[in-house]
Amino acid sequence: MYYCLSCKQTFTLSYKEAAPQLREAAKRAPRKRPKLKCIKCGKVEAVPAMKCVKCGAIITGPEEIPEPKSIFQGTGPFPDECKKCGYSQMREGILRGVRQRMKQGKLDMEKLPPMVRRAIEDAKAKGQWEEK
Repeated sequence: MYYCLSCKQTFTLSYKEAAPQLREAAKRAPRKRPKLKCIKCGKVEAVPAMKCVKCGAIITGPEEIPEPKSIFQGTGPFPDECKKCGYSQMREGILRGVRQRMKQGKLDMEKLPPMVRRAIEDAKAKGQWEEK
């Protein structure tokens, strides 16, 4: 799905349709969120997007594309984090896995990667995590 920052409309493109524009956008502005031509208004303001699975808001991601390692090292945002409600399906999946391993007694909190520790800290801050 793509979301036009100008006309606020969403649309889809096949990979075949989007690929040439994505390659050109990467050449124009490496490490920036790619902007494609909107099929509704014609402006080069359409960015990759997804809908929040919890509230339905459009998630466009950051303007600067984070280094992949920054996400896993716990310094970048979760790529699917909703700016409206704060939900991240990725964070919830991580927490579900941690809780399951805790129940099984197979979790060493000291050895958790930074991204997992950050997910736990986020949940603690929101009152959604209990240490057992």
